[in-house]
Amino acid sequence: MKNILVKTSLALAIAAASAPVATVSFAEGAEAPGVTVSGRFRGGLVCSDGGDNDACNLQNRSSRFRIAASQDLGNGVTAFGKYEFQVELDEGRLRGGLKGVSTIVSDGGTINELTTTTGLEDNTRRLSYVGLKGGFGEFSIGSRWTPFYLAVTSPIDATNLLGGTWQPVGYISPFRRGDQIMYKHSGDYGNVAVSMAADEDVDNDFADVWSLAGTFGLGPVSIGLGLDDTNDGNSLTGLNATWGGGNHSVGFSWFNNDRGDGTGDDQAWTAQWVWSFGNRMSLVSQYGVSMPEDNVTVVAEPSYFAFEFGQKLSNHTRWFAGIESTDADSNAIDDRTRYGIGMRMDF
Repeated sequence: MKNILVKTSLALAIAAASAPVATVSFAEGAEAPGVTVSGRFRGGLVCSDGGDNDACNLQNRSSRFRIAASQDLGNGVTAFGKYEFQVELDEGRLRGGLKGVSTIVSDGGTINELTTTTGLEDNTRRLSYVGLKGGFGEFSIGSRWTPFYLAVTSPIDATNLLGGTWQPVGYISPFRRGDQIMYKHSGDYGNVAVSMAADEDVDNDFADVWSLAGTFGLGPVSIGLGLDDTNDGNSLTGLNATWGGGNHSVGFSWFNNDRGDGTGDDQAWTAQWVWSFGNRMSLVSQYGVSMPEDNVTVVAEPSYFAFEFGQKLSNHTRWFAGIESTDADSNAIDDRTRYGIGMRMDF
């Protein structure tokens, strides 16, 4: 209860410091909301080499369809909302997105591997929210990218086909989360966001998960800090530092998950280099390590590296080819190499 009160006070303090006290009157004759339709087609042919799972198949890579609306309410206040549905490009159907939870799983009680849990609950697991924004900042309710992901994970998630959040090692990171009440504010200092997720079935408390994050600029370096805390005792902290100059950018993200049960902390880090060159071409390289900890048994520390080459054919269309190799750091789990080629078009 003490932690909940502290986090509540922090969120209210941010909102109070950022929002000027004013009385706003709204025009009754406001025009109907403007509606925008957009989306992304993205998929590719991916081959896997490792153990008994050698295969090549077509795979969807988070193709999506969006409907967004906004309405000027006057006095600098805008109402906004968005629906986003994941489309299975290879199967031709709608599907739920990543639930946004990563976990440590055991193999016979001796080997731990960091994996990503997918939640195929419904077609609104991606983005679905409505809110108000103005000089006071932005308030919204619904399913959105978590503040933690935007500040810590997103800056090192540049690949389209392999690597990044596609790689099998996984991150100790939330992605999208439903049932969020979120506040965001931007200023000369940078960006700050805080959210509270209710009814996530962690316990009977109204506020089940808190996420607080900020992004701040220090010259050519962008710093992201994040905290994601649940009422079951798990507490996730993260740090990102990204430098950008000319045609290059270098990023590093570090994650630490305190499980809260005394069995240890789970850590991971990923480094990323992006180089843009020639005729709209780019190269992304990544290296990451997961370091699960167990106070009772010895655990594996899997690592991966990935390379992806891409070229824009227009402002909306590109193709890419990539390779990814994972070292399981265990005799009980096969190493794996994946490679493939794909295409993306945004509209």
